[in-house]
Amino acid sequence: MKITRREALRLGLLGGSFLLLPLGNQKPAWAQTRLSPQIQRFELSFHKPPVLEPVRRDATTDYYELTMEKSLVEILPGLMTEIWGYKGKIPSIINGISPGPTIRQRGGKRSDGGRQSVVRFINQLGKDANGEDIQTVTHLHGMASLPQYDGHAEDLIPPGYFKDYIYPNDRAATIWYHDHAIDKTSRNVYMGLAGMYIVEDQYELSLPLPKGDYDVPLILQDKFFATDGELIFDDRNQRSTYGDVILVNGVPWPRMEVANRKYRFRALNASASRNYQLALSRDAQSLTIGDKLIVIGSDGGLLSEPVEITTPFQNLRIGMAERYEFIIDFSQYPLGTQLFLRNVGFSGSIDNDARTHAIMRFDVVREEPDDSIVPDRLRAVEPIPLSEVARTRTFRFERNQGQWKINNKTWDWHRLGFYPRFCY
Repeated sequence: MKITRREALRLGLLGGSFLLLPLGNQKPAWAQTRLSPQIQRFELSFHKPPVLEPVRRDATTDYYELTMEKSLVEILPGLMTEIWGYKGKIPSIINGISPGPTIRQRGGKRSDGGRQSVVRFINQLGKDANGEDIQTVTHLHGMASLPQYDGHAEDLIPPGYFKDYIYPNDRAATIWYHDHAIDKTSRNVYMGLAGMYIVEDQYELSLPLPKGDYDVPLILQDKFFATDGELIFDDRNQRSTYGDVILVNGVPWPRMEVANRKYRFRALNASASRNYQLALSRDAQSLTIGDKLIVIGSDGGLLSEPVEITTPFQNLRIGMAERYEFIIDFSQYPLGTQLFLRNVGFSGSIDNDARTHAIMRFDVVREEPDDSIVPDRLRAVEPIPLSEVARTRTFRFERNQGQWKINNKTWDWHRLGFYPRFCY
């Protein structure tokens, strides 16, 4: 199969509770032993983040509200952890959760039923352990928002205030909302300020892909816990922040019961530093032959055609903040089969060690009919004509003396670095 240059950039593949933490009780990394408390893997049940309902609708727009607040939750069995989460219009949710509720939004052309959205983010987080206000900024990662709604790093919401963000929803894709506050993004996201946002248009909804209960978010994170259950966060470590507990939708190493049919999974890497190399296997410790992930989408939405990732020769590399959509066809396995979503790669590498090579388990437990199909063609992807390139610019990203720089310059919202010509 031939992959276009644009899809290579979008797919970026192949080779050999959530975002959380309590800054109120946060432990420094040197305060405890190196390893988090041990728990039994694949014992806790998988769950999907709830879907947020609009507080109201009008002819063109859906309106949502999310309140950011501190909560105590049980992530490791028998221990309580403080997170910074989201609370919205969901009757079953009393306190803030992390990851936050999923927003599923009808988008695309207005003539085809597409709608814009307004999301009000309310900051009720109060102060951190140092007595400083926890200020937030919300960025919808993957949305082409207007500058005033894009969540730039210094567009801060202090505690007790809110901001309304307007989103056009003009492109179907799996994207995500997360905190973007200057100097605090890593901490705030690690504490829990992130969630999935799914835009679907008329064309995508018309495809016979798995839908409803069979369309499943997978928000991947790694965390490091103290012996009392509190999160440990160390943003001063030059080796970055790597946890030793893998969470999927906020649950450590969960077990998901599935039917013998196709499922669509939307994977988001919401970890602070870790890359994942995903592969499906019938063995938790080694790679079996012939198990497949069928990749159908990436950050930019659906691919032009599916791409099969077959164990043990291939895996799907997913970097920080990236999203991939893939199908697993459980009808290929008899009832009683257990399959594992694994994090593979070089054994002992910083991204893959003895505690982080497994992600979750699927148990095939029931029979169900399945009328879903993975089409040979998904969505037309227009190539980028190189003849239209008018100018080449270089962006050099580096870390120097503890600061991230682009072309040797730090962030300054007063400075305009480039003046591209806009064509309408």
